[in-house]
Amino acid sequence: HGSSRPVKEPNHGLHFFRFGWKESTLKGSPVPGSDTATGAWLFFVDSEGFSRAFESATDRDRHDYPVLISVRPGTKFERLGPSLFTIRCAEQADYVRLLKECAESGFELSGALHFWSVGLPQLSRDSVQALLDRGLLSLAYLSRALIMLGRRDPGRLFFFHDAPFSNPAIAAAAGFAECLRKEAPHLTCRVVGLSPGDESSLSRQAWKETSHPSKSVAVRYEHGLRLERAAFPFNPPLLGRENPSRVRDGGVYLISGGAGALGLSLAQYLVSRHRARVVLIGRSEPGPEILGRIRLLPGGGERVQYIQANVAEIRQMGGAIAEIKERFGSLHGVFHAAGVLDDGIIRDLSPEAASRVLRSEERRVG
Repeated sequence: HGSSRPVKEPNHGLHFFRFGWKESTLKGSPVPGSDTATGAWLFFVDSEGFSRAFESATDRDRHDYPVLISVRPGTKFERLGPSLFTIRCAEQADYVRLLKECAESGFELSGALHFWSVGLPQLSRDSVQALLDRGLLSLAYLSRALIMLGRRDPGRLFFFHDAPFSNPAIAAAAGFAECLRKEAPHLTCRVVGLSPGDESSLSRQAWKETSHPSKSVAVRYEHGLRLERAAFPFNPPLLGRENPSRVRDGGVYLISGGAGALGLSLAQYLVSRHRARVVLIGRSEPGPEILGRIRLLPGGGERVQYIQANVAEIRQMGGAIAEIKERFGSLHGVFHAAGVLDDGIIRDLSPEAASRVLRSEERRVG
């Protein structure tokens, strides 16, 4: 961006895109909440104070409609009033029961306003599970319950937060929203980042957003602007003297998930292109097949070595890194290629499957 020199397009026949944000304004002046003024809405809040602030800040536009059914995080499922529930954040059965009880009480649900990710602590090893439980998993189990109970009419889900989009828990929720749109197009989900403010300010921002007809999955408010996440085409510059690789020739690199196809391919590239020394990290003890594939790499057992360690266990990884530094003197970079692939549709999503997929990712935080 800082140079006027045109970027030469690589001759590989591929098109490259990167995500960014574009300004989006609301045409006309619809009444805030005009698209949510019918039926009943699940209102996921974690305190009575925020609930009162929201109702006070939006009362002029709502005129007591739509009906808000408050849902708060708790240690068990409990109905505390005609339109007040507590549920367990990461318990699928509670979401199913919530929808059933709403239907039995005559509530015609139009969607959900989800605020459980507003005001949460900063991302850390201690907070990551709570962020996932109150964010991604809550959103996933609510969506799955709607699908399981045969919901076919349009429904709108708004997931509000006040954290940076770079927060993995927020990015994961946005990724899920993209999947939901493809699997259940009658359910629309929008992940909305609110500008910092008090409860009344957050409430007004959120209520105004419900009137926006945008089809964008990810939105954020910043410095008074409404921004939508979008993909922008770009031409990556060719590597050369003016644009050198960030990989150090002769450097030492760790590849987690190194025994997989991606890890081994990356190791081959690093060794043959940069004469790097590579340490592959894997959970299992390497068998004859893996050892044989390592020997076939350039430099074989000299430049490519394997250390058994579980990337989800901090003590094991601490030991592995200490061993690498002792053996090679330094560590210049880490490539994270570890992960669990457990494809499936949202209807078949289980807590066990979600835990398997997320575990290697969430334990890396901190």
